[in-house]
Amino acid sequence: MVKLCSNDVEEKREAARSFRNLAKSSSSNRLCIGQIGAIPRLIALLYSPDTQTQTHSVTALFNLTLRNEQNKDAIACDKGIDAIVQVLINGEIEARENSAALLCNLARSEAYHEVLCGEDLFIGLVGVLRDGSQRGKRDAAAAMYTLLRNRRNRVSAVRAGAVNALLDIAGNGETGLVDESLAVLVNLAGYRDGRREIQSPYGLQCLLDLIKHGSDSNKEFASALLLLLCQHSLSALSALRALCAREPFVALSIRGTDRACRKATKMLELLSSV
Repeated sequence: MVKLCSNDVEEKREAARSFRNLAKSSSSNRLCIGQIGAIPRLIALLYSPDTQTQTHSVTALFNLTLRNEQNKDAIACDKGIDAIVQVLINGEIEARENSAALLCNLARSEAYHEVLCGEDLFIGLVGVLRDGSQRGKRDAAAAMYTLLRNRRNRVSAVRAGAVNALLDIAGNGETGLVDESLAVLVNLAGYRDGRREIQSPYGLQCLLDLIKHGSDSNKEFASALLLLLCQHSLSALSALRALCAREPFVALSIRGTDRACRKATKMLELLSSV
């Protein structure tokens, strides 16, 4: 604990690394670390200019949230969230990914949704969606999905560029995160500006490609999204007609899952309307 407050960079780095490992190893360690008051010190180290210290500290905080609500409360103070978000935006990629994982853990409790907000937070999550590993992208998408329960966050997410980042993941089956990205897009489609961005030529082509070539679950999400867009926008419907969308929806209505068939049938009704 004393080394966390040291003026020596190496001592602070080593202390943060030790707390990271201790917090990972057992629930009793997580309880003790919270009780001795280490959390505010670890939060302060998120502003360290030493990238390793910063990475060890944010990872220690993530580990401390595992099955420990008291530690979550201590971390989710305003200063704690602000510090995590600045790492999410400015840190090394490992620190950014672990910040996203930490926010994902905190977001699972609705008690923190009022403080887990703001455009900077979503700018950071979008950055991890673009730059992170598969695990990092998954955590960022999961955090975003949960935080969008707060409708005000939809505005921040769209302004932060979430739609194009999610479409890029949805259009790349190699990520293994197509369904996760589509689930977030469905949520954003509940917001007018979200729908406007999703129904770009790029977005419509991406979703139509999934109707043609995606997995069953991909097709369910994509058909639900396209139906929602077309129910709210004649321009989206016209654009899909121009893309010859009728044929893939006919195929989906015949060979899709029950859910996809229902969506496809409604889409065919819209496409056939005057």
